[in-house]
Amino acid sequence: MKVKGSAIVPVLLILIASCTGKNSSPKPAQAVLTSFETQYGKEQGVQWELSGDTISMASFKYDGHPVKAYFEKKGNWLKSETELSSSEIPEVVIKTVVNAYRGSSIYRTLQVDESGKGRTYRLSLKSGRQVSLVCFSSDGVIVADTITR
Repeated sequence: MKVKGSAIVPVLLILIASCTGKNSSPKPAQAVLTSFETQYGKEQGVQWELSGDTISMASFKYDGHPVKAYFEKKGNWLKSETELSSSEIPEVVIKTVVNAYRGSSIYRTLQVDESGKGRTYRLSLKSGRQVSLVCFSSDGVIVADTITR
């Protein structure tokens, strides 16, 4: 039986890709999957990343927003980071930005929900060439301020 070389190449590529695991994200522990589904439902298109044996991170879209959710191996939810548009930032946070960072523009916003700590907002603010990462509580208080460049 003769097999053309060109017919073998696609089969070999599929086998190599399946062995290297490049086509799929790693599967977290069942406790993590259960916790994720309890919190977010059965989201489509979830990409998982594992950090050692302890932390699983899910990247997905929820209500139209990119989200990263972090879980311990035992399934305990640690935190979620949700990308927001500047129009979705609470007014009290915007007022603080306007008063404390005059002339700055907001170019990235994360809503961070942490287990046992509640919700904060992390804004990347740019003023000229200076970029600051500022963390605000839900009531608009500055929690942390870091100049990144």
